[in-house]
Amino acid sequence: MGITLIVTPKWMFLAALTGPYAEQQGMPVYADGLAYTGIFNLQVSQKGWPATAGLVEKTELTPYEILEASSKFK
Repeated sequence: MGITLIVTPKWMFLAALTGPYAEQQGMPVYADGLAYTGIFNLQVSQKGWPATAGLVEKTELTPYEILEASSKFK
């Protein structure tokens, strides 16, 4: 679990991330806490066969799905 905390004299922003939203080559992929503000740093991987032939279903997540998966308690 991790948090991103931004505090100013007039407001406070807190984003709690509870886990990875995906796994790439056996490594967990985490969202940036600033994604909750609309600033997304998404990792994009180059597709290989069989995805390039259209034989694999869509596995890319939408930004909303990434935030939902990153902030769920299991």
